[in-house]
Amino acid sequence: MSPTPPRWVRLGAAPFAARFALLLLAAVGHLLFLGSLTWTVPWTFATPALLASANLTALALAAFRPTPRALTAGRALVAVVGLTTALCTAIYLAIALEAVSSGRHDRLPSVVLPVGFGLVGSLIGSTVAVPLALALDRWRREPTIRRALDAWATLASIAAVFAVVRPAGLDATVARCALQPGASAHCERLAYGHALAAADVAMAGLAVALAAALWAFERHARRWLDAARGGGLPGYRLAPIEGVDAGGAPTWALTEAPALHALVAGSTDASYRESATSVAVAVIPAAEDASWREGAMFLVLLLSAVAFLGRWLL
Repeated sequence: MSPTPPRWVRLGAAPFAARFALLLLAAVGHLLFLGSLTWTVPWTFATPALLASANLTALALAAFRPTPRALTAGRALVAVVGLTTALCTAIYLAIALEAVSSGRHDRLPSVVLPVGFGLVGSLIGSTVAVPLALALDRWRREPTIRRALDAWATLASIAAVFAVVRPAGLDATVARCALQPGASAHCERLAYGHALAAADVAMAGLAVALAAALWAFERHARRWLDAARGGGLPGYRLAPIEGVDAGGAPTWALTEAPALHALVAGSTDASYRESATSVAVAVIPAAEDASWREGAMFLVLLLSAVAFLGRWLL
């Protein structure tokens, strides 16, 4: 009977709930980020939701679409740009139809502005949506611990970027409204601006917690794999992959390492005959280099911590 797999291996699965949780956190980050940029616009929630809809639709397609065809960076970029441009074009047509129906032909807007905004805005938004969509798609197709860590580390990196943003012009508006209450229409929206600023602090805290958890988790997994390679795990032993049945064995790797060994059940002093007939519990790399996540999570911790402290000190 094979030993029980370590708990950290189970987190590599990509069930619907896990993908939905990641998508939900990405949606919250999008809304807070865009809300901080557009908090002075009269439409409190509609504006950031509308601007985020194309990115979130592309992410949802990557996480839940049934088609077996793998997602590529080019296809993800086309999806984001196409959805954003189509959205801006639809808004333009709605405004144009309203102007024509009311007889105000002189106020017919130019098509250049919405389409141009759609193209430029989608290219900017794709810097966030495309990496996360690719990570989600790869995790769904290859439910391993490495892909799971890649997806959550990508989200942590995006959360750190979103956490840095403070509601645009909030401090200046607070100072102006303190001297002359009602001097600006934005004074009525200060409560909303302060709520967004508090939410940005929470986003920074989330980025710090997520990055710290990912870093600690990866260090723990590396120690377990190092012990397995050194023959120091009770109930497991290492064997050449050519001498065991490793056809259906999962891969427990944190990086894409080419040299692999078979991890089988049994003591390290098993005979050659036992090794030849064993079935691999898992395939692990012979050695692993540092992953991109370790450096990225350090930067996320640094950036988010600075943003978090800055909210309280400045």
